[in-house]
Amino acid sequence: VVKTIREDIRLFNHLTESLRNKDLVEITESDIRRWLVKEYLPNEPREEALKKHLQLLRQIFDYGIHRKICFDNPVKFIIASDYANNVIDLLSCRQTALIGCL
Repeated sequence: VVKTIREDIRLFNHLTESLRNKDLVEITESDIRRWLVKEYLPNEPREEALKKHLQLLRQIFDYGIHRKICFDNPVKFIIASDYANNVIDLLSCRQTALIGCL
């Protein structure tokens, strides 16, 4: 039995290929954080979208724990508001850079 999140590509098309192909038990908190910073946040998502994606990932791992596919939820300690504030900072830096170019 394949134990990845690859099967439902529609729900997980925003995830990096490496996360989709990894077994749930192999995905770490660092993997999720790396995906957030390198691939998700540069697209400047709304805070609500970020919360929904993290909630969906949390539920997947909770289900995996319930079905004994994995033993830990790496999303448990990731808080959306920590990253949402970074998006605001990122936008401020970009706006500052644009003003500097004018």
